[in-house]
Amino acid sequence: MKQTVYFNDFQRAFEALRPDNFTYEGLRQLFDYLESYEDDTGEQIELDVIGLCCEYSEMTAEEFAASYGYD
Repeated sequence: MKQTVYFNDFQRAFEALRPDNFTYEGLRQLFDYLESYEDDTGEQIELDVIGLCCEYSEMTAEEFAASYGYD
């Protein structure tokens, strides 16, 4: 059984299980990325908050640059 998940549903699911894992902007970007992935591949993604928190993390621009060797 599949259910359409809108951003507000996505946000509430994270707030219920992992409220400190992503900022609002980070959740928005992750949601948009996952929707784009579904559109591009035709594959539906299951909303698994814990799994997504294990697979994705949010970084500042400075943290990204330091992690990947950019100046």
